[in-house]
Amino acid sequence: MLRVALAQDSTGANLYSQENSEKFAQYLLLAQDYELAALELERLHFMQPQNDSLKWLLIRSYRLSSQHQKGVKRYRDFYYNFPPQAPANITQEYYAMLLRLQDFGLAQDLVNRYSRFERPFRQKQQVGLLLQQGRYDTSLALLNHYGIHDPVLLSLGQRGQNLPRKSPFLSGMLSTLVPGLGKVYTGDWQDGLIALAFVGSNAFAAYRGFSANGVESFYGWFFTATGTAFYASNIYGSVKAAKVYNLRYKNALKNDVERYLYRAVD
Repeated sequence: MLRVALAQDSTGANLYSQENSEKFAQYLLLAQDYELAALELERLHFMQPQNDSLKWLLIRSYRLSSQHQKGVKRYRDFYYNFPPQAPANITQEYYAMLLRLQDFGLAQDLVNRYSRFERPFRQKQQVGLLLQQGRYDTSLALLNHYGIHDPVLLSLGQRGQNLPRKSPFLSGMLSTLVPGLGKVYTGDWQDGLIALAFVGSNAFAAYRGFSANGVESFYGWFFTATGTAFYASNIYGSVKAAKVYNLRYKNALKNDVERYLYRAVD
């Protein structure tokens, strides 16, 4: 008797009826309590497993609450391997979660295979995902093929084609010839000057030690060993600095591309 009473309001209405549960779920969504909304929608889905509207709200709740792994799993429970009959609005939520999980390979496969997305959305996402993979020439060719007039996508593609780049080999060779010059080449002027000063001072100290005491000079061999070790490490550091330089610009572009992709689905 107590359980029955708790499930009813003062008018005797069943608070856990399907109608009231749907109203409560809608209220939670409006209140942006997405995690609790997902729990309520799971219960509603259990009662109406064929209701696509509830499925959409459930998947959306998982995305908005950043429970992307759960949302992806739930979509796959509903529509194994995203068949053509899966509703476009639910599949777009699934696609958005793949982006947030940075599963770009599967996201690319989805937009290539799923034909129910609106054409402009699908085409722009295809181009954006190619940019994210570093396929700049292909992405611009596809952009031109589709006849898409999107200045942001065009700008991102052109940035990709003209990414600043430093040669790791050349950077290493420059530091081999002149200690620190490879660092200067990659824009690290301060590190380059410090390397030149350190190697030069060790070479001078070694020279003075050998000049004063001959080949048995402790100081001569000590500064020779120290200077040689730093000289070798500076060559390695110069090669690495060129790679870091290239990666910095590439990652900055990838971040901008990802923001473009996210804006279209958020």
